[in-house]
Amino acid sequence: MKKTLTALVTAACLTMAPTSVSLQTPPAATVEEKKERPKHNRKEKEDIHWQDKLDDINRSVFCVRNDTTYFGIQGIINQVGHGTGFAYKKNEDGRIYLFTNKHVVTDKNLKTFFNSIFFNDITIGIVEYKYSLVQGTFDHNLEDDISLELVRTKDAPIDTAVLLTKDIPENLHVSEAYIVDPNFEPKLGDQTYAFGCHFGNIKFMTSGKVGNVNDTADYPTEVPGYLLIDGTVNFGASGGPIFIRRGNDLYLAGQTGGYLGSSGSNIGYASKLKHLLPTWELEND
Repeated sequence: MKKTLTALVTAACLTMAPTSVSLQTPPAATVEEKKERPKHNRKEKEDIHWQDKLDDINRSVFCVRNDTTYFGIQGIINQVGHGTGFAYKKNEDGRIYLFTNKHVVTDKNLKTFFNSIFFNDITIGIVEYKYSLVQGTFDHNLEDDISLELVRTKDAPIDTAVLLTKDIPENLHVSEAYIVDPNFEPKLGDQTYAFGCHFGNIKFMTSGKVGNVNDTADYPTEVPGYLLIDGTVNFGASGGPIFIRRGNDLYLAGQTGGYLGSSGSNIGYASKLKHLLPTWELEND
């Protein structure tokens, strides 16, 4: 695979059941043994279960590469960007749907960057987009690329997109280890888990807490309210899923859109699930 590391200004990435854990039943304990038994045994048993779910979810997280060809006054320009995609659905013929951010798969940020730096706001034409799943920015093996096609997008402030594999992929996991509830509402202090391909290369999960459930700083009159989390977000993590743990269950809560401040910020923002589902479920298509 061709490798080009690109730092974008904006953070620019149902077949298997969750793993079950079988625990052997110990022999009946004496009164003395019950007194000595640690009180946290039950918590450890619960941790094994939801941690296995996180591992299963992680197998459905992928790095998305966008190869864009521009035509400008200096000729043909090739630009590569990376983001995060999450495999969430299989269609009737076995191909896989993934969601990511719209800014990962469109020219908005790259075009603005090239206009301002190289062309003094002279319009650049887009010749071609190519989307694929890759191992990261340093993966040069083209043979295992998985080609994608763009199905639909939703403009900011929702900023989401749906991709579909062009062929039936082998061993592309679609996790079922989480709950999708259209009526799910995040709460302050909820434990969060955000998955992404940080820097376009490192598949990494960050954990944190919900710090704001209705932020409208960037779009005061348009956005229905972003979800703010205190987990670290870097460029390349755009488009990844965010989950919230309630007891032993993991709920899909939203999609990473970017970060406040510079890359590596401890405040990330995300669109909420209820505003994303109409696009992901391909309504009106």
